[in-house]
Amino acid sequence: MISNKDCLKEFFKKNKERFPDVSLKQMTEIMEMTWKYLKDNMSSKEAPVIRFKEFGEFKIRSKSFDDRVKKKKEKLEKGLITKEYYSDFIDVIETIKARREAEKKP
Repeated sequence: MISNKDCLKEFFKKNKERFPDVSLKQMTEIMEMTWKYLKDNMSSKEAPVIRFKEFGEFKIRSKSFDDRVKKKKEKLEKGLITKEYYSDFIDVIETIKARREAEKKP
């Protein structure tokens, strides 16, 4: 399987003529910016539904909340995360769940 870095280099080589004023470093920043934006927003208490034109909607599925909580609880019990981190995580999940419930009501 090709790595993201190699894939980006290949894309850059094949499209160099289409983007003559863009360096590989700039292309990398442009390509990674979208996913960084998505990650940062999905990790916040807001966890908005984000739509990218060519990729569709991204949102945290409600079903995955329980799975994520279970995994974090296991990590807490094993001492891999702190109680404070776990508490903050639960706070984020509960905030997102409450907002989604409120959005469902007319």
